[in-house]
Amino acid sequence: MPMFPRKNDPHFQSLMNTYLLCFGIASGFISMGILYQMQVSVDKEVQSWIVRHEVLHKERQAQVEADKARTDERLRKLENDSSEVRNLQYRITVNEQAAIQVTKGLEELKALVNDQGSDIRVMREVLVPGQGKVRR
Repeated sequence: MPMFPRKNDPHFQSLMNTYLLCFGIASGFISMGILYQMQVSVDKEVQSWIVRHEVLHKERQAQVEADKARTDERLRKLENDSSEVRNLQYRITVNEQAAIQVTKGLEELKALVNDQGSDIRVMREVLVPGQGKVRR
């Protein structure tokens, strides 16, 4: 029996079909293995991305909380400053009113002094005759 069968031999054709079938099955298994490895690789990448993304969200959440705390602190400080400003406005208003009252009091005092000066002049003219006249 020869080592290689002839092309017309029915055993050769069945042997060739067997080889092709085995090659097809083997290539199918290899393709499935490659696809499985690719899928596992993609799954690992997706899982690592999910972990990185969760870490990013946690860091961002911490940053947002810190910003919120800073904003709240600034708001409290502004409220305190606002109450101080309101207090100063009240004090300025009170001082302005007091200054207006003092000014009115000074005007009244000036008017009284002028009236008294006039009264004293009249009294001098009455009490001391001749002094009220102008000397020439």
